[in-house]
Amino acid sequence: MFVEHRFRRKARDRGVPEYQRLAVFHTQEFVQPTLDALMGFDELCRQRGVRFGVVMIPSTGNAPFDAPLKRALRNADIPYVHLGEAGLGSGHRLRGDAHWSERGHREAARYIAPFGLRLLSDE
Repeated sequence: MFVEHRFRRKARDRGVPEYQRLAVFHTQEFVQPTLDALMGFDELCRQRGVRFGVVMIPSTGNAPFDAPLKRALRNADIPYVHLGEAGLGSGHRLRGDAHWSERGHREAARYIAPFGLRLLSDE
């Protein structure tokens, strides 16, 4: 997410409770720029006859913005796949690092490829 980097920095600088408070009480305010961008991408793609979909990558920590984002995507009829719900998580990351391991990349591809093919085949 566009705004998540800023919040992670706040979480690191001010402590996680601040991040959680912001996430709980100001979720819509912080998710809205991402939603606006995704809706804009979707509209641009629709105007050009291109299918648009979203791949949600699980964060390494609490993901308070996932629920409103998924709800907005469903309401806008934008297809998405959430790799966290597909079982990809911390066990698919490098030890001591937030980046995916070779196994994580392989497993992600197993979910992203069929998702992409469904987007291409839907009319």
